[in-house]
Amino acid sequence: MNSLQAAFYFEETIGVYSNDKLSIKEKYSQLLIILGSVAVEITKEEKLQFSNLFSRISFICTKHNISRRIHSFRIAANKITHQGIEPSGIADQTYFKFLVEFIASGYKVEIPNEISVFFPEKEFIEEHASFKTASKIKHLRVEIAEIEDGFLICDFDGNEHEPYIRVAINEEETNDSFDSVDQFWVGAQLNLLNIEVDENSIYHPKFLILEPDYLLDVSAIAECFQDYGVSEFQYLKSKFDEVPNNKYIRLGNFANLVVDELFANKNRNQISFKKTFE
Repeated sequence: MNSLQAAFYFEETIGVYSNDKLSIKEKYSQLLIILGSVAVEITKEEKLQFSNLFSRISFICTKHNISRRIHSFRIAANKITHQGIEPSGIADQTYFKFLVEFIASGYKVEIPNEISVFFPEKEFIEEHASFKTASKIKHLRVEIAEIEDGFLICDFDGNEHEPYIRVAINEEETNDSFDSVDQFWVGAQLNLLNIEVDENSIYHPKFLILEPDYLLDVSAIAECFQDYGVSEFQYLKSKFDEVPNNKYIRLGNFANLVVDELFANKNRNQISFKKTFE
């Protein structure tokens, strides 16, 4: 089964990569979708919830002992897709190689010869600033790979070759107010803020934000708490209620529109309210 799935993704990958009709942006957008599909397929039996592709890939690399160079492809693909950056020929071939190697390692199969011929003779090496050379870091996104007494062993976003970092927790006068760290789990994603790195390369963050990419609808949560009881079914019930429409709501919508126009329009003296009255 693994060989059939791998063969399918190999065929999809080489089909996209060798399609000259696709722009570089379209090509990497589709390759990024393939990466996401592979990652989801490999983790389909896992009970963990992954908030984004970084989290899912980091978990796969840790659990299956796969090279973390796939992060280079992921980061480059996002830059190419969203920022219009175009890689050089050797960089393009290198990113393609990283993706193919990830598929092969994930499914534990050999790379077909008809695909490896597209690999570069010499890999493109992108220079990355080492976090360990800095004594202070404002922000770092990490994923927990292991939990020790007083430390979290973490992989960090963009890491390819560096060993996992050690993040100190429950430190007095530093981050001891975050007592929920005892409930963190392997595979959880964190944002670390205002970090100091000591001479032993141990990271001491002031703030730890768990699973930062989830958005919570505060109004939906509040709907569950009513005077006559507390239940999540209150939120489901609200989905079937008629949407209120009175003058106060219309005035509020109009006020929101005016404020949005003020902030969005560079010339505040030329605000058009035409659509308001259409």
